[in-house]
Amino acid sequence: MKAIPKEMLRVFDTENLLFVLREIDALINQFNIARGVLHPMRIAEIGAVTKDEDRF
Repeated sequence: MKAIPKEMLRVFDTENLLFVLREIDALINQFNIARGVLHPMRIAEIGAVTKDEDRF
């Protein structure tokens, strides 16, 4: 880290850090969906999750 000039490093304040992390997470998910590693939840999977939540 010391070898990298401070001008090249991105700096985040606490207000936009969560936004940037969510943005990066969405990009990773889109990449993995496009290459077939992940897939959107099917209706049956959503129903199973919802059913489990109703038990608590």
